[in-house]
Amino acid sequence: MSLRLPEGARLLHIGPQKTGTTSLQAAMHARRDDLARHGVVYAGKGMRPRAPIWALIGMPDGSPAPPRRKWERFTA
Repeated sequence: MSLRLPEGARLLHIGPQKTGTTSLQAAMHARRDDLARHGVVYAGKGMRPRAPIWALIGMPDGSPAPPRRKWERFTA
C-alpha cells in the first residue's frame, strides 16, 4: 500500500491542541527546500502563518482581525 498522495492532491492537517501540529509545522518549516524538491509547498513564510487565517475567521481573542489581503496573498 502506497502512502503517497495522488497527483494533484492536497493534504491539510488541522489539529486541535496536543495533536502534534506544532511539531509538524516545525519539521516542515525546517525542510522547506527538501519539500520543494519533491513538489511540496509549505505555504507562508514563517513556521506558523496564523495571520492569514485570522484575517479570514477573526482573532481568537476578539481583537481586530488582520486585513483580508493577508488571506488573499497567502492563498495566491
